Amino acid sequence: MALAAIARAGYLSHIYVTPWLRAQQRVSRGHNQLIIPLSRTPEREAQFTWIAPIVQLERAFFSLDAPVANFAEARQRYQRIAVGMGTAQMAILKSQGFSDKQIVSLKLGDNPARMLELGRVDAWFAGIPEGLYLWPKSSNSLQMSPVMASSNIYLACSKHCDAELQENLRKAVEALRAEGTLQQMLEAYQPEG
Repeated sequence: MALAAIARAGYLSHIYVTPWLRAQQRVSRGHNQLIIPLSRTPEREAQFTWIAPIVQLERAFFSLDAPVANFAEARQRYQRIAVGMGTAQMAILKSQGFSDKQIVSLKLGDNPARMLELGRVDAWFAGIPEGLYLWPKSSNSLQMSPVMASSNIYLACSKHCDAELQENLRKAVEALRAEGTLQQMLEAYQPEG
């Protein structure tokens, strides 16, 4: 979606794959650098220039046993919860009263479904699309809780970001949304049911 918006606005892109925390720091401190997907959280508000929301991301717990109904039940039942390092999921759990001992930070590339199967974690708190993507790859039947939290995922830029770049990209994202292209892209990534 971001690449389509960049191309539509007439810019060339160069993709850098960097560990998530380092990517956030690099873009925040840089000039005219873009990052996606990035949840707009209070902790990040002043660190980035927020160009446009791309998609609403719902989050849930994934486990191998009966799903929890709410955060209170999850705090009671789960001793170790896998979350991506530096993600909004980590901030959400902390804001909901989960202790640091309960939160297991995963690096990009770690397989939370496999960690569940091996008993290394009790649950995984993640965006539902990511969980559903890994679900068929798991040999066990993952269970999903109801939606626990949701937020917009943004195309964001460095704190120092050219006003014309911001406006051109914002208009490109809105045009893609208006013509239905963003929705078509989202549907292309949904698991087959």
